[in-house]
Amino acid sequence: MALELDYEHDLGFTMNGIYAKIERLSLENKNNDEDISVDYTVKFYKTETARQEGEHPFGGKSFTMPLNVSNGKTQYNLVRQCYLHLKEQEGFTNSIDS
Repeated sequence: MALELDYEHDLGFTMNGIYAKIERLSLENKNNDEDISVDYTVKFYKTETARQEGEHPFGGKSFTMPLNVSNGKTQYNLVRQCYLHLKEQEGFTNSIDS
């Protein structure tokens, strides 16, 4: 799973159709099972093919979210939860599943 989107670079230009893939996840269970935070990192590639051919990412971002244990459909799929969260973040709201 990954996302495709038009990425607005910090330098002021837009890259169309980049491939954004979550490549790292970690959990922190602070006090109890109701207070679990998830940190994840998404990496950016020119295209899916570029990633498959071993090209290095040109950038990335990290995010933190609470683990959602209330939704039976996604509660055991941590990667899916991260992608759903990512699609709600600024710059990713118009992304499509890839």
